Parts: sequence; structure tokens; C-alpha cells
Amino acid sequence: MQIKLLRYLIFLLVYAPPLKGVAQINISDSLALVDLYDSTNGANWNNRDNWKTLYPVHSWSGVTVTNNRVTGLWMVGNNGNGIVPASFTNLDGMVSIFMVNNGFRGNLLSYISKFKEIVSIHLAEQFLGPFPDSLGYLPKLKSMYIYGPGCTGPIPASFGNLTSLRFLDVSYSAHSGDLPAEELSNLNFGLDSLILSANRYTFKELEPLVAKFISRNKENVLVYDNQPDIPTSQNNGRAAVSAGGVLAHNTYRWYKDGTVLMATIVGDSTYRMLSPGTYHASVTNSVATKLTLNSIPAKASAVLVPLCPMSAPVTITSDVTTFGFQRSLDGPYQWEQSVDGVNFDFIFDNANFSGTQSRTLQLQNIPSSWVGRRYRCETNYRYSTIFKIYFSNTWIGTGTTNWENAASWSCGTVPDTNTDVVINSGNVVLSSNVTVRSLYLANGVSFTVTPGYTLTIVP
Repeated sequence: MQIKLLRYLIFLLVYAPPLKGVAQINISDSLALVDLYDSTNGANWNNRDNWKTLYPVHSWSGVTVTNNRVTGLWMVGNNGNGIVPASFTNLDGMVSIFMVNNGFRGNLLSYISKFKEIVSIHLAEQFLGPFPDSLGYLPKLKSMYIYGPGCTGPIPASFGNLTSLRFLDVSYSAHSGDLPAEELSNLNFGLDSLILSANRYTFKELEPLVAKFISRNKENVLVYDNQPDIPTSQNNGRAAVSAGGVLAHNTYRWYKDGTVLMATIVGDSTYRMLSPGTYHASVTNSVATKLTLNSIPAKASAVLVPLCPMSAPVTITSDVTTFGFQRSLDGPYQWEQSVDGVNFDFIFDNANFSGTQSRTLQLQNIPSSWVGRRYRCETNYRYSTIFKIYFSNTWIGTGTTNWENAASWSCGTVPDTNTDVVINSGNVVLSSNVTVRSLYLANGVSFTVTPGYTLTIVP
């Protein structure tokens, strides 16, 4: 009954002879505002002066009326709660809309895409959802500022139709997916006026966009910093990240425990963790230079211990220490070994181990057939990081190119089937049948397998 009475009063305001100085108002606009008020708990809005009263609509808080049409709506922090009704589309004379933190939900973006007179859109509501394709067909739109964690999905290619658009800010949202580089680069943005900061983009999406804008001498249009941290993955003592982009354009800087730079690698994110700690990567791209992607720090679940076969002692140290009481009568520490990577058994001092009941374990005279064995230390019913051994042999060169020359290798022996081979520089000629676990060749290395011989890599 109250709604019917209000609609009747609005009817009188619209069709009755106006009071001096009070303009008439389009009836559908008035009813759309009333629906918005009723659907979003308007009675509890923070700013609701004159709404649903006999006062003229242009006096309602935040409403602008021009030539009998609602042309502007300014609503900020109104403490609303509810879904914007479909009748909102009737406000198709709207020129400017500013709605921020009102608690509104619903298809607001789809409704606004019907406003062919709209010039300025400024929205930050809880559940705006993805951009509808129809939002790209607003001929007079000059500026669009849409942000918030409820803004999701990709920017549609239809935005390339917004020929009047000069400013687009979708920062601090949850947008992801490929960016329409060709379409966006065709628009006439000004300096720092296409703002994509703080979304869910990596170099996969941003590098092609930046490259396109650079090709058109428009790079100064783009702002795309402050993207979220990317995951750090681990596998068998190796850490890696997926930052997107052309790998050769990426530089990966690996840090331990927050600040200690451990390695700088171009084109390959994989890093061998050689000591316990927490690791993260900082990634830059030679094309999309305004962004640095950081990975989420991850504690090493396993670290790699490089050995030479039958080498001098190599020391590993537990990152878990005793609280001051003994775990057993033998001492506060006990080292364990796993052959299969699953089951661990106690080890004791012998020809291969010393310090098995101390914090520091020495490995000595280890045959390469032990590749992949794992070690951990138990103390006070806690376990250290796992240490996994592997055998690495690096080419050092001794004035010869012969692979078969033992003096040319860091271990003093020719690599065998259990060895990871590293060649950082020089010319190497292999003249025998050889099997290794892996082979790394740095840029500029000349590596030749003599005809009639075979190099087999079996990880």
C-alpha cells in the first residue's frame, strides 16, 4: 500500500502542473530510483536526504537532473544491502555515475552498458563480476574507473570500440586472462591513463600488451605494477616459478631467507636449493620493465647436496637444533638415510658417515650409485630439512677439447651414468659412447659428438 501511494505521489509530481522553479522528471527515472531505494535497504542508507519524499527528485541526495532526466548519480558509502533491480536500466539518460562502497550487488555493469549517453563511470561495489561484452559499446564514454575484489574476469576485446575513451582504471581488482592488446592500443589514451595495477596478471598477459604499445610509441600510457605474488613450486630439491612471458626475456633472482641473493638466472626459473632455508624469486622482464613479480616464499622441503664420486668429506648441518635434552641415551641427534625416498633408517659412523649422532654429518667416499639418497636429522622428535645427494661434474678445460680427459673435469674423473654434467664455456668434443643423467650447456658453448658415437641422457 505504501509503495502504491508513493507511486501515485510521483505521478502527481510528474504530471501535475509544476511549482515555480521545480522541473518535471521522467516518470520511469523516478520509479527506477524508488526501486533502487527499496531493493537496497534505502531506509538505512547513510545519505538518503529527500529520497521517497514529495521533494523534487533533483533534491534527492546524490541525484542530478537535467532536462527532466536523471543524468547523474553520486553515492558513496551508503551502507546499502541488496541487489540493484533491473529497472535501473531505465536510467538511460545517465551521463555520470559514481557509486563506491555502497554494498550493492547485481548486474550493475550490464545495466550501465545500456546507458548510451554515459560519459563517466566510477564504480567500486562488492560484486560487480566480470565485464560484459556489451560494456564496450558506449559511444560517448570518456572515463571508466572500475575496481574492487569483486571485479573479475578478462577485459573484453569489445573495449576497442570505445573510441571516446581516454581513461581506464581497473586497478586493485581481480581481473585476469589475456588482454586485448591490439584493441586497447588503438585507443587514444593519455599519459598513465590505462591502469591495470594490482590485478592477477603475469608477464604472460602483460608482455604482449606492452610490446604492442611500444610498437606504437605509447608505452607511457600503461601502468601495470603491483601484481600479486606467484607460487613457488618445489620438486626434488629444485625451486621454480611460472611468471609467464618469453623465457629469454625473464631474469630470475633467487633469494634465501628474504634478503640473501643466491643466484641470478636468465631464461630458466629453476634453482637448486643447496642449503636449508626459505626461498623466493624476484622476476623481471626486459619488455614489461615496470613490473617485478615476486614469488611466495617457500621453506625448502629438500635441499640438494652436490658430490663428486668417492670425494673428500662433504658436510651437511641440521637446521633443527636440540632444546638441550637428549632424544636417547646415545645423544640429542640422530641422522637417518632413505634409499627409496620414502622410508628412513638410522645410520651410524662407518667408512661413509661420521657425526651421525651430532648436528653435523659428514659424507665421505660416496659412490655415484648412491645418487638420489636422502638424509635427515631427528632431534627432540622433530625432523630437519631433507638433504638429497646428487653428483655434479663441471667442465674446467685443461687446454684440450677431449671429453675423455679426466683432468678437464672438476671431479678429476670423466662423468658417468649417475652424473649431472655442466659445461659453462669452451669447446668440447665427445669421442666415446657416454650415458649421463643430465647435460647443461651454457650459451656460447661448442659441443660436438664425433660421428659414430652416442651421448645418452637418462635422468
